[in-house]
Amino acid sequence: MGRTIRFRITALATAISGAILVGVAVLMAIGLRWQLTDNLDEGLNQRADTISAAIAQTLPPQLSADEDLLIQVVDQRGAVISSSSNLAGLPAITSLRPGLRTTSSVPGRPEEFRILVRETNVGQEQVSLILGVNNDDVTDPVAAMSRLLAVTVPAVLLLLGVLTWWLTGRTLRPVEKMRIELAEISGVNVGGRVIEPATGDEIDRLARTMNETLERLDDALRRQQRFVADASHELRGPLTRIRAELEVDLAAGGEPIEPLRTELSVLEETINLQCLVEDLLHLARGDDGFARTVFQPIDLDDIVLREARRLSERGRVVVDLKGVTAVQTYGDSHQLGRAIRNLLDNAERHAVSTVTLGLTESTDRVLLTVSDDGNGIPASDYEAIFERFTRLDDARARDTGGAGLGLAIVRDIVERHHGSVTVDVGARFVINLPRIP
Repeated sequence: MGRTIRFRITALATAISGAILVGVAVLMAIGLRWQLTDNLDEGLNQRADTISAAIAQTLPPQLSADEDLLIQVVDQRGAVISSSSNLAGLPAITSLRPGLRTTSSVPGRPEEFRILVRETNVGQEQVSLILGVNNDDVTDPVAAMSRLLAVTVPAVLLLLGVLTWWLTGRTLRPVEKMRIELAEISGVNVGGRVIEPATGDEIDRLARTMNETLERLDDALRRQQRFVADASHELRGPLTRIRAELEVDLAAGGEPIEPLRTELSVLEETINLQCLVEDLLHLARGDDGFARTVFQPIDLDDIVLREARRLSERGRVVVDLKGVTAVQTYGDSHQLGRAIRNLLDNAERHAVSTVTLGLTESTDRVLLTVSDDGNGIPASDYEAIFERFTRLDDARARDTGGAGLGLAIVRDIVERHHGSVTVDVGARFVINLPRIP
C-alpha cells in the first residue's frame, strides 16, 4: 500500500496541507493575541493618563478600582504609598522599571495580569504608577480559537486526505486499466491495444503513446518474422542443391562421374550461401544498432572507378564512365563501396549491354547515378524494390536473380550516411549524399 502512487500522493498532499494549516493556525493565534494585547495596552495607557491626572495634587492619592483593576503608587524607595483595595497591604507587585509586561505572580491572585509601570508626580514627589488589568480578555479568546483550530485542522486534513485518495484513485483508474491490458499482451502477439480514454489529458496522451509503441513493436515483430521466414527459404535453396549434388555422386558408387563439375557447383552454391549470410548479418547488425560507421573524408570517385573496373573485368556489359567527376564526401569507404557494388551488380543483371554511371556535385550535395539499358522498373514498384527479399521477376532463376537483399542494403548504408537513394525513369538509381564544404 505504501508504495503505490495513490498512497504517496495522498500522504504528500495531506502532509503539505497539514503543515500549511498548522502554520496558518499558529499565525492566526499569534495575530489574535497581538491584536488583543495591543487593545489592552491602549486601554491601560488611557487609564494611566486618567489616574495620573486625578492623583497629581493629592498625597497620599485616593484610589478606587474594580476587582480586575490593580493600582499601586510606589515611591522611589520602593515603598507603596497607596494602592487599590484589592492590593491592600501588599508590596509592589512588579519591578519599577517603566513599560508594559505580563505577569502571573500577583500575590493572592491566580490570574494572569497585564501590567503597566509609568513614572508620574504626586504633588512635588516623583512616584511610579503601577496599573494591572486581568489578561482574560486576551487569553480567553486565544484559547477558544486554539481549541476550535485543534478540532477544525484535523477534520479538514481528514476530509482532504479522503478527497485526495478518492480523486487520485479516480484519476489513476485508467492507468491501472492500461496496466491490466498491457499485462495481457504477450511477447509473441503484440496485436492488442489499450483503450484510450479520449480525455485529452496526460493519461490520454500516455495511452496514445503506448498504442503507437505497440504498433511499432507489432510492425517490427511482423517484419522480423517475415525476415526469418524469407531467410530460411533462401538458405534452403542452396543447401538443397548442394545436398542433391553430393547425393547423386554418392549414389553412383565408387568414383563420382564428374567430380570437377560437382566441386564447381558446390563451390558456387557455397559462395552464394556466404554472400547471403553476409547480407543477412549486415542487415541484422543494422537493425540491432551494432553496425559501426566510421565517418572520414573520402574520394567517392575513387570508389566508383574501382567498382566500375571490377564490373568491366567480368566483361558482360560495357561501363560508361563519361559522367563521373571528382567529388568528396564524409563516410565509410568500405560501406559505400559495398552499396555501389550492389547497385552495379543489380544493373549488370538487368542490362542489355551497357551500364552508365554519373557522379556530380552541387553546393552541398553529391549525386551518384547508376542506370542500365534494360527493361526498366514499373513506377508502382519504385519503393518495393528496396524492401528485403523483393524480386520483381519471380520466375527468374535464383542463381542469377540474387536473394533480393542488395538494394535493401544499399538503402540501409546510404541512410546511415545521412543520404537518400531513389529510382526514377527506367532503372536510374540516384544516391544523394552530403558534400564536403
